[in-house]
Amino acid sequence: MTGAEKLRRKYLAEAKVTQPHPYVHLSEEEALERLWSQAKAHAQSSAISNIHIPAEKFFDSAVKIYRREKAAYDASLRQQEDNSSNEGP
Repeated sequence: MTGAEKLRRKYLAEAKVTQPHPYVHLSEEEALERLWSQAKAHAQSSAISNIHIPAEKFFDSAVKIYRREKAAYDASLRQQEDNSSNEGP
């Protein structure tokens, strides 16, 4: 098992989720672009059902979730790095 896989499993266990947000490994810019694309698709899909929800609403919600999970993921990585550096030779 690689170090990255160990970190991923540790993050999942601490966050008590089965899968991390799929974009936590991307740059912020790339993640936001993908979230915006998804938000537009959701808005179009809901409009087909005659439910008009602006893409911005979907986007805001998705960004909040992404940032919360990204912060938890980054904190987990920092903690792992701190633990590794404190172990010594």
